[in-house]
Amino acid sequence: MLFRSESIPASILAQPCVHLDDTPLPVVRPQYRDYAMTPFEPTGRAHLGRIWGLAAGPEVYYEYTPSREGQWVIDLLDDYAGPVMGDDYRGHKKLFEYFCAIAVFCWAHVLRKFRDSEDREYAPIVVELIKLIYDTDRECAHAPREERLRLRSERLRPIMDLLWELLERLEPMTPPKMGMGNAVRYALRLREGLSRFLENPDVPLDNNLIERGFRGTALLRRNSLFAYSDAGAHAVAVWMTLIESARRSGLNPYQYLVEVIAELHKGRTDYANLRPAAWAAARTTAAA
Repeated sequence: MLFRSESIPASILAQPCVHLDDTPLPVVRPQYRDYAMTPFEPTGRAHLGRIWGLAAGPEVYYEYTPSREGQWVIDLLDDYAGPVMGDDYRGHKKLFEYFCAIAVFCWAHVLRKFRDSEDREYAPIVVELIKLIYDTDRECAHAPREERLRLRSERLRPIMDLLWELLERLEPMTPPKMGMGNAVRYALRLREGLSRFLENPDVPLDNNLIERGFRGTALLRRNSLFAYSDAGAHAVAVWMTLIESARRSGLNPYQYLVEVIAELHKGRTDYANLRPAAWAAARTTAAA
């Protein structure tokens, strides 16, 4: 999939690190008939499609696909060559094996697994170490890029080494299918991707930037239950992109849409300047 240079996804893919995630969206595909009186009727069964999300900075892009096949991820990232923050979905493996994207993984997922393990002996120790990683990295967050990389290496690597040593000791002691054993093996399996933030100051600790943006999809599933067609699901993705990007850029989504649609009616075609992030930046400059 080739994105135009002025589009929201093109702007996201120009960033040094991209967040990727997806969520299910039930879709009822119409069953077409041959006669005109009743052109279609619901099949009575919802198909489980996916809404994919890409995010970087204040911009987020959503796209609907009818399945969760790995090929959709490759098409969506459009030969992106930088770090991709995601989860341990097997459909991503083709992307990281045969293309230039670099896998980085989410510490929030790891933390959640240990919290949910119900282990009272070792899980609290692991949770405290992960919290220490977060707290220490937060102290480094406002440093210049190269300084942040140095601080991460000096202050976080010893904590990471201690954590990996503990997990390696726990692995033979915990049954694989139990909560604690599953959490330990999950972290060790993703060790390389979980550690890459030490080598790249642009890589965050978790994927919360995109995961927070799926709250709207969760509300949609609860309130409207499903999209009525693939076209409707595509429309959901378009509106989610505009509204969420506007919100993250500090704009009132309704007012932004009113103003931008008015500009489009006037014949404006400089789409790069109509993106929510660019629109917000222009308003800030004008107000200064």
